Amino acid sequence: MPGADRMYPDTDLPPMRITPERVSKLTKTLPDKFWERELWYRELGVPVDCIEVLSISKFAELFKEAITKLKMDPVLVSVSIVQFPKRIKKKGYDVSKIEIENIKRIFELYVEGKIKRSAIFELLKLSIKHGKYFEQFIPKPVEDKTVRELLNQEFNKIKNFDGQVYKDLHSFLMGKIMRKFRYQVNGNEIAVLVEEKLKGVMK
Repeated sequence: MPGADRMYPDTDLPPMRITPERVSKLTKTLPDKFWERELWYRELGVPVDCIEVLSISKFAELFKEAITKLKMDPVLVSVSIVQFPKRIKKKGYDVSKIEIENIKRIFELYVEGKIKRSAIFELLKLSIKHGKYFEQFIPKPVEDKTVRELLNQEFNKIKNFDGQVYKDLHSFLMGKIMRKFRYQVNGNEIAVLVEEKLKGVMK
């Protein structure tokens, strides 16, 4: 009967003893169970819509490494791995081309301070387009001094400040800076600088 020999042990080979040590070693090489991952993700505060997808993703081990070794923010990592590819796909990119090593390198660049968090999305797109990231694609972070200079210039162009609605003025200045230094600054940091500027002149 074809394949019948597979039903019986190979008598030509000596039996292999399965020791507790061998079992322990094999167990350590097994991936984490997805329900254990989901529990951990919830404890870390990972966005709800990322938890299930990430728990069975090929990037799950990368997430673990980014959190435990690179000490990155769990929300940022999970959003970069789960939500960013969805947004990139809507732009017509083949997200199946995203490589684990490329994302890992992008995360390393962020941790090393060579890129801002806003650049992660753009570099993911470029890694799909070109197969990997290239040094010339890395947007260089801009110093606070340069940002403040532009903020002052744009603010000084505004006339009739008293007639401006604070919220609209804040958004206007934010937009000017973010368009000028796209992917080179963090939006949250710029929002703080703009708020400080407006509060300072309104006193």
